[in-house]
Amino acid sequence: MPGAFTTKHSFRRGCLGKDGRLLLLMVNDELAEARTAHTGVVLWDNGRFRQITTTAWTAAAVVLVDWPDAEFAVVGEQGQLLKVRADGGSSEAQVFTEQPREPGVFKGAACVGGQLVAVGAGFWCASVAPDGTRRDLSPRRLGTPTDGHGLGFEAVSGASADDLVAVGWDGAIWHFDGTRWEPQTSPVRSILSQVVCRADGEFWACGQAGTLVRGRRGQWQALATGIRENLWSLAPFCGGIVTASMTNLFRFELDGGRPQVIGLDSDPSSFYWLDAKRDEVLLSTGNKNVVLVVPDREFVID
Repeated sequence: MPGAFTTKHSFRRGCLGKDGRLLLLMVNDELAEARTAHTGVVLWDNGRFRQITTTAWTAAAVVLVDWPDAEFAVVGEQGQLLKVRADGGSSEAQVFTEQPREPGVFKGAACVGGQLVAVGAGFWCASVAPDGTRRDLSPRRLGTPTDGHGLGFEAVSGASADDLVAVGWDGAIWHFDGTRWEPQTSPVRSILSQVVCRADGEFWACGQAGTLVRGRRGQWQALATGIRENLWSLAPFCGGIVTASMTNLFRFELDGGRPQVIGLDSDPSSFYWLDAKRDEVLLSTGNKNVVLVVPDREFVID
């Protein structure tokens, strides 16, 4: 049975918040088919949807920031920044102080050390601090050439402000030490779509045709997954790593072994984006399905 939004909308991203809240990004199917730039932003608060904010731009990422004036940050493809409060209210700003001359588009973001870090094609990278301080951290701006390294970044994660990893096209893996970017020797050539940093400081990235990579600065290993589907997202959950294709969830143990297909009791028809919190809560956002998973129970959000 269709949910509150899925008769006319499709979901793009989901983000876990505090105290039973989560934020969802969605598009109107008719507007999306007409390629009209927009994003519906809706807060789910302990079983109740609050008001919807509809932007006139396409969102690329949403992250939990927990700032004094915002719980969530939504980043638009062209550098728009929507700050969403715990009550669903919002305010709009920009990620860059000055838009880069290089053509690009934001694709992913993370909150590291309290700061929002956003990356994208064209090797864009920018940070926004809780007090509003903005920095252009793009490699070219900091003196590292990007020629011959593909089209740019798709995602970013970090253990700290001086230990960031961004991934992207052609298997690109770049490390930021707080001062400069360093392209890493990657064991793969496939597009890497998402990267996460575990609590122990190890990074995992997933991507095209079942690609899975793990490691740290200067040491990266490709894992044999046996999966042919594109992996779009991943998250630490219950002591392992969970990845999502469009049709399946897969669990990987940290000590290796073959992946295990995860079946959910709610039997969602679609997957795409994952978010996790303290290895105890998993949010799966699919095209027409949003499911909240805790170790002993599932909640169908829509």
